[in-house]
Amino acid sequence: MDVRFHFLKDTKGKLTALKKNILIFLFFLSIFLSALDAFSLFSIPFPWIGYSISVLIFSLYGYKDSYKNIKKFKYLFIWFVFTLFTSLIILIFFDIPNFDFRNTNEINYILLRFVTLMFFILTLINVIALHKLFDLKLILRILIYTSLLVSTLSLISYLSFIFGYQDFIRNRLGTNSFGVQKIKDACTILRNYGTFREPSFLAVWLVPTIPLFFNKYFSNSFLKYLFIIPSLSLVLTRSLTGIISILISIFFVFVLLLINREIKIIFLIPVVSILIVSTFGNALSFKFPALEASQCPPNSIDKCDCSIYQDKKDEAKNSDNINSSIYKRLYILYNEGISSYENIARINNFISDSSIIIFGNGLGRANIIFTNDFNNRNRLDSETSQKDQYPGLIVSVNNLYANVYFTSGIIGLFIFFVFLKSYFLNLIKHLIFDYPEMVISVFSIFIMYFFQGEEFTFISALFLGLTLSLISDKK
Repeated sequence: MDVRFHFLKDTKGKLTALKKNILIFLFFLSIFLSALDAFSLFSIPFPWIGYSISVLIFSLYGYKDSYKNIKKFKYLFIWFVFTLFTSLIILIFFDIPNFDFRNTNEINYILLRFVTLMFFILTLINVIALHKLFDLKLILRILIYTSLLVSTLSLISYLSFIFGYQDFIRNRLGTNSFGVQKIKDACTILRNYGTFREPSFLAVWLVPTIPLFFNKYFSNSFLKYLFIIPSLSLVLTRSLTGIISILISIFFVFVLLLINREIKIIFLIPVVSILIVSTFGNALSFKFPALEASQCPPNSIDKCDCSIYQDKKDEAKNSDNINSSIYKRLYILYNEGISSYENIARINNFISDSSIIIFGNGLGRANIIFTNDFNNRNRLDSETSQKDQYPGLIVSVNNLYANVYFTSGIIGLFIFFVFLKSYFLNLIKHLIFDYPEMVISVFSIFIMYFFQGEEFTFISALFLGLTLSLISDKK
């Protein structure tokens, strides 16, 4: 018998209650640590420790029946193998484009992309395996408790800037890599960063957890009323992507159910609550005061005069009114078209001047190529020379589908879309009536991937794994 699995078994070969509790605790811990994005331990980011726990879970139990579990997402796994193989070939036989990283180097950055993808697949396998071992209600309860914990911590952090008490000590480099992420900034509206380095990261993490509060298992539970906590936390991020994605997903699932003569009025509750919270949330709106006039320069003039904005989107983004901040930006986006989204414009520029990518540019290497292209288009003039707009930083694609294409080419994108087609058809066919809240969560994730995030995340692995396992049970 495998010694790893033997550790979890009693003399009769069954998992003991204690050891099951160890597994479920490790599962909870890995989820919670994935949300501590702004913190690190001995320079190791907490989310990476969470991923490491996933490796431990896999070695203890997740590996069991892994072949059968992989068959549940075979097209995604084929894409995974294809991407890894082509990326390795490209890494061996093609030069890595030069890039002057601020805090790492080209090889480390590329290897990190390999590790991230492998961690995602391991987590996906773990979730499918744990769903066989534990009741779905228990797993959903853990996700809800973690959502409540993360959103409560985020509100504590947000209110610290209003009431003047100490925020959590953030010790991980921010996304700008100049140091700890700067939250307090003159003439800038306060947004909810929570335990993350960016408000949008918090929104992406919270959004898929909100529909779970309306699962049938909790219809008579007090838990369903606590959804207001993550909803308020989401609204205070002012994330247009997060809020619109969950509203669209709820509307889509509601219409699908309505067509099939099944009405789920309960799903209108989060829609109404988000609209109400975004109105009453104005009481918690806060803008950091302007600097003294003598401080501009060296600071830009808009830091000393809060009536100066870069454009209409910047004015809407920094509005004291949360409703205006969110929905006015949506109106601007509607008028100007989706290409007015900064990441979509970057992608369009890159694709329009590039030939068709057949096999991809490889994990990590594709991002360096994309960044170099962006820098060549957007150099800033200084008194003596030109410089990059984001020196030493990789420019995010912020679109999973574009990143799949850049990384694995048109072949990889085709394989990936084959998976998505099969997955969504099965999702609607098998889960729309029994688990509509799970369908809403997954739809929200894949809508957000158009505008935020370019790599599969821990939270997406959780929901993909659960839904894939549920689909398999229904077949």
